[in-house]
Amino acid sequence: LDQEAVTVFFSDFAVRAPAGGSQARRVETLTLPVRSGPRGYVAGAMIMGFVDCTGGGRATLTLQAGNASNTVTCQDANSREVILRVAQPANADLRIVITAQVWKSGPGAEPSVNVDLIDIGLEPR
Repeated sequence: LDQEAVTVFFSDFAVRAPAGGSQARRVETLTLPVRSGPRGYVAGAMIMGFVDCTGGGRATLTLQAGNASNTVTCQDANSREVILRVAQPANADLRIVITAQVWKSGPGAEPSVNVDLIDIGLEPR
């Protein structure tokens, strides 16, 4: 079975409430080529993200890939994980948009958003 996979780590994609402000926002767009798939195969992409509001505040993360999207929000004292899976034709570009926002609710609040990894693998159709 022919399969190739690529994993992209986003250790630097983190959004935290700024020390002197109440809101922070970050948007990043990636276009990843999927070129190694023979006909009859599709690229399966998985994106993982995490929002944390256990210290107070609010955070929202939206992941978009191809024609799929998923949004998670946390507030005050909870945390949420989001996983987005999408099928993409082989030999095509996969466009990914990551949008994150955080809002502080007070001086001690430190809401945060992290996107940890993107994994793309080829699977039989």
